[in-house]
Amino acid sequence: ESSGLKFMDMDEYNTNMDYINSVTKKKALGKTIMEQALADIKKMEEETEQYRQEKPKLDASLDLDKFCHMCMWSKSQEITCANRVKALMETYDTPRRTAILSAMRKDSCRKSDKVLAKEGKQKHQIQVMEEELMKNWAENKKDYCGQCLWEERMTCDQRVSFLNTRYNLPFDRGKATAMAESKRCTNSYQKKVRAEEDVKLAKFCPKCQWGPRLTCQQRVEYLLYTYRDTERKAQLNALEKPSCSKETE
Repeated sequence: ESSGLKFMDMDEYNTNMDYINSVTKKKALGKTIMEQALADIKKMEEETEQYRQEKPKLDASLDLDKFCHMCMWSKSQEITCANRVKALMETYDTPRRTAILSAMRKDSCRKSDKVLAKEGKQKHQIQVMEEELMKNWAENKKDYCGQCLWEERMTCDQRVSFLNTRYNLPFDRGKATAMAESKRCTNSYQKKVRAEEDVKLAKFCPKCQWGPRLTCQQRVEYLLYTYRDTERKAQLNALEKPSCSKETE
């Protein structure tokens, strides 16, 4: 006891050793499960990529690639082809592909060969750009802008999330796709746009007339109050009127 060592009886020793052995076995089991999970994920990604490459061919065999979302299914009722598909899905629980094929019975919901050729060229360009980005992704991913707008009501991160949910596309691949689809998803483009905006903002004329009874600054204040715009966005909006630029003062 004077040496500071603690002695234990055999029962306590055996109990401790049983616990250590059980933890070791659990650790080994956890490692095996993790390795299997990683292998399954890798296999799933490979299968997803194979499906992604085959999907255009499958769609083309059914003419699904010719479906025109924004074309008019009914001009008199102002219903687009996409609206018609949505109505069939929600009202009759029609599967999406079946609903599209139904809408395409109207020629107005079919794209022309000229439009298809143009879209095919654009898709090829996107795929080439995507592959180029992935070759040096460790560096190129720094240019990705997640909170930037991919389109009017969707951020680049939301686009990536959609690609992952709909097509099981890995997030890095999805980011490269978003960047290839829209230059707005790159920091370099946003930096360029911001620089151009700064040049415009430097010419903002607060006291100039935006309208008959409204100065440019009053227009900005209206936008700030009514739409909760940022001051930068409000000033850029006001500058759409040439009269709010010092160049035309």
